[in-house]
Amino acid sequence: MKKEEIELEITGHPDDSIPEGYVLISDELIRYYSEKGYSDNRVIIKRLSDNTYFENIYADWGSAGIEWESFTWTQVFPKTITITQYE
Repeated sequence: MKKEEIELEITGHPDDSIPEGYVLISDELIRYYSEKGYSDNRVIIKRLSDNTYFENIYADWGSAGIEWESFTWTQVFPKTITITQYE
């Protein structure tokens, strides 16, 4: 199955910059570079018109701002994992 790609120009933090018609699903830290002072974050958004999910990566430089990897968002698919825990 070919993944859809869309162009969305988001320049700020995902909490403040997701365009109308989309909703922020998650914004998770994937790497932290303490010596360089920034982190890479993975963002998942959902397009409301058809419930399609997309991902993108940005670097968070703290007070220096946000730097998006690109404006191309790639389709991703939700996957449910069940974990059984016994006490």
